[in-house]
Amino acid sequence: MPGAAHVPHAPFAATRAISIAASPPEVWPWLVQVGVGRAGFYSYDLLDNRGTPSAGRIIPGLQEPRVGDWIPMSASPSPRTAFCVAAVAPERSLLWLKPGSSW
Repeated sequence: MPGAAHVPHAPFAATRAISIAASPPEVWPWLVQVGVGRAGFYSYDLLDNRGTPSAGRIIPGLQEPRVGDWIPMSASPSPRTAFCVAAVAPERSLLWLKPGSSW
């Protein structure tokens, strides 16, 4: 997997996937805008977006992720509570890292 080399001695490995009845160009804009204080995580708002519903629209200012960008998982982002964008292949893959894990 794309992030495996970044965490060579990971104590746990899992591959998770879902099927979406949409093309990569349709899904990509939603994926790249996730994060707390951004568009949310499209999950349970009380758990992962501070009680704010996730965005129901594409947010233009969040559409160009760059290597080194931080994707917060909490209101107080830090290296342990945010992902760092490690690689971007538009409409193909987006690699996030945080200490000890890759996503």
